[in-house]
Amino acid sequence: MIEGTTERINDTLARYCSNGYGAGIYGEANIDYLLDNFRDLIYIRALYRLGDMAQLATPIKDSRKFGELLEALASLEDYPLFDDDYLNHIQEKYEDAEWARIEADYSLNPDVASEVRCSDNGDYYFELSNDYVYPAFDEDEFALLVRTKSQTWAVHYEGQKYHEPTVCAWCLDTTLATPL
Repeated sequence: MIEGTTERINDTLARYCSNGYGAGIYGEANIDYLLDNFRDLIYIRALYRLGDMAQLATPIKDSRKFGELLEALASLEDYPLFDDDYLNHIQEKYEDAEWARIEADYSLNPDVASEVRCSDNGDYYFELSNDYVYPAFDEDEFALLVRTKSQTWAVHYEGQKYHEPTVCAWCLDTTLATPL
């Protein structure tokens, strides 16, 4: 290889293909792409506090595959991702983790939370910012909607849970609350 080529390639990999400080979620998506497409040319080096970083594995045995890697790396100068689908997959993974955190933090029933989340009651989406995804909605308001939906007749009359009349769907629906 031409002298300095390995260093330049590793500099590009460090800039665009690490999930530590700097590249963040984009870097993580690029690492996954490299592992899926160039596993024989790339290895992942774990750096303390900096996360994982892609590095060029030398010596190179397949020149055709190496040429494909160079083309892919050159494309990063125009756009910081190899493939948007990899970013979408990573983003969904973080969103799922955030939903699990919200359900645990507020002690929400996951089935009811999913029902509220998928209904037309509001827009529950996440924003991609820096190295992570963040809820772009009020978590307290979402939790209140889930609790309202959770208050069923059984919870109202037979449940052991604390009753919240101000949010109880049974109490608030006058057609249901009227005696027979």
